[in-house]
Amino acid sequence: MAKSILSALIGIALEEGHIASLHDPLSRYLPDLTGTAYGAVTIEEALTMSSGVAFDEDYDALSSDVNRLFYTLAAGTPMEETLRSLDRSRPAGSYNDCVSSD
Repeated sequence: MAKSILSALIGIALEEGHIASLHDPLSRYLPDLTGTAYGAVTIEEALTMSSGVAFDEDYDALSSDVNRLFYTLAAGTPMEETLRSLDRSRPAGSYNDCVSSD
């Protein structure tokens, strides 16, 4: 449900002119992601789950990406800390992969 709400909010931001285009890279609005696997990913690619960024969502593995993200947020550290550490697994826009589809 969070993905649907986020998509609606992006649509509102686009309509109100806060976002120029869905083809803008994420780094235009999140400069901390410049030079990372997410930096050149477009808003559209992020919304369609085709960022190409590898993300391990194994809740049982303490060192998985999802658990590192939870620990980062719980510590009050910006989410970008974890996002900057992720690597690309395929070209952005080449494959739709909704990690948490279960």
